[in-house]
Amino acid sequence: MRENRLSGSMRGEMRRSLATAIQSVHFAYSTKGFFRERKIYGLHLTDKKMPYHINGDSVVRDGFVQRGGLWVMGQSVLMGAVAIGGVVWHGGWHSSILVIVGAILLCGFAVCGIAGARALGRNLTPYPKPSAHGRLVQSGIYGLMRHPLYTAVFCAAMGWALVWESCVSLLFAVALGVFFNAKARREELWLRAQYPDYAQYEQRVRRFIPWIY
Repeated sequence: MRENRLSGSMRGEMRRSLATAIQSVHFAYSTKGFFRERKIYGLHLTDKKMPYHINGDSVVRDGFVQRGGLWVMGQSVLMGAVAIGGVVWHGGWHSSILVIVGAILLCGFAVCGIAGARALGRNLTPYPKPSAHGRLVQSGIYGLMRHPLYTAVFCAAMGWALVWESCVSLLFAVALGVFFNAKARREELWLRAQYPDYAQYEQRVRRFIPWIY
């Protein structure tokens, strides 16, 4: 009889444990419940695949616009204009020196682009807003410039325009450079907010050109 009572007690305890586990899973997958219970269960508001931010009394998943998707779209449009402009409207001048300069800039694009991508590794993202699980990279080429990938794309755009001898492509390349400067400034606001060490880093390292700008 005592054994039966003990078994019944154990079954009750198991049912209560199971109910608690189910409730925990429910709150973890419920947005408002996740926000309410985060202090109790010690859960984090970041996920490697689904970044979140707190908005008032709820947890909101960052979407395309929140992560800086409009900046990515603008950059893509200008890059496409540079490429098309060079092919369609070319031969605006005839200078072998400018063509050689363009080829050198294209080589600079390859060096900066590869070095920047390798230094970032898993931190590489198409969006200007850093991912919640990323880290601040200050080594490699990032010890010489803060935005080597923007420098790389700008070098490619200028080099492309000069090689094709295209005034139209060159104008879009200059516009792309102005765009990158504005995009970098917006990105740096997010970087300062996420990484306390970024303010000191930007005082030490230039934005696009080592020791100059």
